[in-house]
Amino acid sequence: MDYGGGLLLICAGLFAIAELIQIGYNYVQAHRAQEQVRAEKMRSEFAELRKQLIADVFNGKVQPDSGLFRVLYQIHTVIMRRPDQYALIAHNVAMVMQEEMASQRKNKRRITQVEKEHVTRCAFGLAQMMVNYIMPLRVTVRVLDYVNKSRVLRPIAEFVLEHLQRYFQKHDPAYSELKKGQESLEALAAA
Repeated sequence: MDYGGGLLLICAGLFAIAELIQIGYNYVQAHRAQEQVRAEKMRSEFAELRKQLIADVFNGKVQPDSGLFRVLYQIHTVIMRRPDQYALIAHNVAMVMQEEMASQRKNKRRITQVEKEHVTRCAFGLAQMMVNYIMPLRVTVRVLDYVNKSRVLRPIAEFVLEHLQRYFQKHDPAYSELKKGQESLEALAAA
């Protein structure tokens, strides 16, 4: 009896299984690394925003005792500390923005042009965060960047992006809270 052919087949099968396990492990590691890169990018962007906010406080362009300064500083700090904790960030943003919007309506204080710039940059950063957090949005935005000049493909990608955003606003509480916070910041900047 010759068992050489069967033994070779078993070894080849075990090797193939080991390779598949290694491929899966590598995929998971690459995915984790990409998440860490996105989190560090968000941390860096909001650290820069906070640094600019503090510089404007020292230059007298932003009042450090204003509620708006407190809100922006708190949003920047929460994101810098835990950029990977999307739900926590969304909850904090929604909470502080509700308080600030109520305060703005009560006091009827108009924000300065410098404060509007800070609010606009923060709203843009939150929009980037929402896109980076949800893979279908991230892919759609990449497609939009790629087909930017196409008259045929761009409207299709914009349609898909709009419907994805509506879907996640209904079905993802963290996305919904963060979107409300972003919209509040945009409304504040537009006022």
